[in-house]
Amino acid sequence: MKRHASLVPLSHNHHHGLVFARRLRLAIENGWEPLPSLRDKFRRVWEAELEPHFQAEETVLAPAMEAADPETAGPLLKRLAEEHATLREQRDRVLREPSPDQLRAELLDFSRRLTAHIRFEERELFEAAQRIVPPEGLEALAEALEKAAPPPQPCPIELPPGASEPTEEPF
Repeated sequence: MKRHASLVPLSHNHHHGLVFARRLRLAIENGWEPLPSLRDKFRRVWEAELEPHFQAEETVLAPAMEAADPETAGPLLKRLAEEHATLREQRDRVLREPSPDQLRAELLDFSRRLTAHIRFEERELFEAAQRIVPPEGLEALAEALEKAAPPPQPCPIELPPGASEPTEEPF
């Protein structure tokens, strides 16, 4: 299903989130940057993009879905809340300055979880939102999501010279 214009800002964030998750994983696996540097970049992306994005979904999209069709929305919003909570707990573990081995494992796991979470939202949550929220409700979301969803920033993890952006399956 084509993405409704009101959800496009969130989908743009998702694209950037997938790029960040992929580059984070590759940077760790290939030793592109020291782990403390990657933790600092993780913190910046979390604060500038991920947390505001989560807030937009929780405070704008979720209430609209719940109001439109609580029965359909309920299980999806429960999963949304659980996954956001899990990612926030993982953020806390990363930022507590664990041992290098723990930091490596947490960042790799975060990359995997963020990728899976974004795919859930694109493939299931947004598709349901477009089915259950009436057109006028989706239009009303547009302005609120435009304000709440942060504009995507360039990925802070740069590809090393000679490396190309790997291609992976889209949402």
